[in-house]
Amino acid sequence: MLEYLSFNKFITPHLLIIAYYFGVIFITALFFAYKKYFLSKIIHLFKLKNKILIWILLILMFLCMQLCLRVMFEFIIAYFDMHDMLYKISNKKLM
Repeated sequence: MLEYLSFNKFITPHLLIIAYYFGVIFITALFFAYKKYFLSKIIHLFKLKNKILIWILLILMFLCMQLCLRVMFEFIIAYFDMHDMLYKISNKKLM
């Protein structure tokens, strides 16, 4: 407990994992809400070929958005892991 209070060990990586899963659920819900709202108003204006293209584009955008979110959180967590390792090395607690 003293390590957390003296900021020798960060609680942030644990919170980042929770924030990542919350973000995934939130982005997914937001995606489906906007898809239903906007596409219901304009999708009938397009031909079948364009509708399929729009759906593929939306799915690719959604997957890229999820991938970017994952990579961003992994970089931040890796930063905190590097900090912990450097702290252990500086105190010779690695082995």
